[in-house]
Amino acid sequence: MSYTLILPQPAADSLPRGLAVITRYAGPTDSKGSRIIATCKRDADTTYRAVVGYNHSGGCLDAHYLGALACLRKIEEQNGVFAFTFQAVASTADGYVFVTAAHDRGAS
Repeated sequence: MSYTLILPQPAADSLPRGLAVITRYAGPTDSKGSRIIATCKRDADTTYRAVVGYNHSGGCLDAHYLGALACLRKIEEQNGVFAFTFQAVASTADGYVFVTAAHDRGAS
């Protein structure tokens, strides 16, 4: 199947490799305040998760970004080969998707 787009697109195998960190907002409960839950499913066996309090000092995107950073920190602590940088963000119905690019540890 072929699609005609305004700009030519690179081949799928030439795209940079990385991870996707998905965030969502969790409202307050009787025992917990508002928070951001960030998740990254690396493969069928490995999922990283971070929960951070909702930071009201910035905007909505900033609060989700802090959650994504906390998840990325966990990934890097448990991974001795790669470091990651965020390359793009997209909004979803529930939060955001932060897309990373992977770098060799020596090249970060």
